[in-house]
Amino acid sequence: MAEEIINKIKETATTMMEIAEDLRDSGFDIVNTKLEEINNSISYISKSGFTLKGIDTKLGIPPEIVGTFSLEKDISDEEWEKLIAETSELQTVNLILKSLNKAEQIAGKLKVGAFELDSVTILFSIPPGIGMKFKPKK
Repeated sequence: MAEEIINKIKETATTMMEIAEDLRDSGFDIVNTKLEEINNSISYISKSGFTLKGIDTKLGIPPEIVGTFSLEKDISDEEWEKLIAETSELQTVNLILKSLNKAEQIAGKLKVGAFELDSVTILFSIPPGIGMKFKPKK
């Protein structure tokens, strides 16, 4: 009886370890896919006036990817609309562009005095998160 219980516990532990490994592997696959999509979006990001400065990843459950984008130049609303329309079929690129555009709009409405938008961080999750960093105006 005691041996049966011990065997059942061992089986359950083994099953749980296998599930954890599967989840870890699927998290790695998700991160790898998103990183590839982000890498393929560099030209669109450049057209938006931003530059991808770095990517942070955390392989967990759920996996986490954070991109940091610095603002190099402003573009017109028409250029934003064109870029967003052009990438409507590319989900990750479109999300990045919409997030950068929204951050730029919000930064323009914030009353930060002698500061201006320097960079934007985007947390690729559901829902996505957006952070903004400001620097002193030149």
